[in-house]
Amino acid sequence: MWGQDNVKAVKVNCHGNPAYLTEIQFSLKASMINAPLSSASFLPQPHPGNCGKQFIIDKAGY
Repeated sequence: MWGQDNVKAVKVNCHGNPAYLTEIQFSLKASMINAPLSSASFLPQPHPGNCGKQFIIDKAGY
């Protein structure tokens, strides 16, 4: 989002515990670059990471 509705902070949890965001990488399909972001926009990741396969970006509640 842009303008007054943009998010200035992101809270990250891993298995319900607070986590620190040290790096985040997204692989987007080239054909989806200018489309609204959705689950169909992403390519499979080469490294599954240590957390779940889903994430939610939401306004931080603190």
